Amino acid sequence: MYATGTSTRKVQRVAEKMGVSRLSKDQVSAIASSLDADIEDLCGRPLDGSPVPYVWLDAAYVKCRRGGRVASTAVVTAIGCDAGGWRRVLGVDVVDTESYDSWL
Repeated sequence: MYATGTSTRKVQRVAEKMGVSRLSKDQVSAIASSLDADIEDLCGRPLDGSPVPYVWLDAAYVKCRRGGRVASTAVVTAIGCDAGGWRRVLGVDVVDTESYDSWL
């Protein structure tokens, strides 16, 4: 939900359906903040050096709160497939626009 820019109210509704009767906006923010460490680990891990002959690049636009306002922001992902057919996320980043510099 964090990655897609889901609002606090929507997160509260989903949590209620899962049996959590009350979830404050501070709790939702704490949950979202805890995901930042997971993303840093994912993007900072070493790739084992095995060849990745297939790479898919994609971007999805989500609404994010930046600088006190909501703006459409691109979340770019790189997914690789090795010779054995295993797919894995190679990287994730957030950029303002889908441009040449952003893809680099």
